[in-house]
Amino acid sequence: MGIKKKLINWLGGITEQEAKESNYNSAQIGRYEALLQVQAYMREINGEDADTWCNLAWKYVTSKIEEMTTF
Repeated sequence: MGIKKKLINWLGGITEQEAKESNYNSAQIGRYEALLQVQAYMREINGEDADTWCNLAWKYVTSKIEEMTTF
């Protein structure tokens, strides 16, 4: 570990590379949680006929996208 990195860490900061890694890990966790929600809903609607299942699944996914794009 270089002196520059040690100083940044001692002063409570993070390096640019550490910030990128942290952002990547946060994004991965977010994607994982979103997929778990989709999976849970798909299990919930399991047993519906194919057309109903597809419509419900589509509405669910598009509603989640809408939630993410409107603040």
